[in-house]
Amino acid sequence: MKIQDMKIDINVMCDFEALTGRSLLQVLNETDTLRMTDVRALVQAGLGLKDPLEAGNVLMEYMAEEEAKPILELLGEKVNESGMAKKKEK
Repeated sequence: MKIQDMKIDINVMCDFEALTGRSLLQVLNETDTLRMTDVRALVQAGLGLKDPLEAGNVLMEYMAEEEAKPILELLGEKVNESGMAKKKEK
């Protein structure tokens, strides 16, 4: 499984919320409160994995020298690609 294969849609956002009790868009807008458990939950929901440890293993493949920045950038791209984070004009 690869993070590049993730497609974030409303179902993934709902699964993330069920896993964390937090809104994905709120979490992404408040990066100072972002936890690695949130990142893992997004990977778990986005790839449809049942086991959070499997999602953690996928994450470890993308983390460089114990830094989360590369994975956060990749997940940010996935959210932007989804169009779910765009504000609707009134």
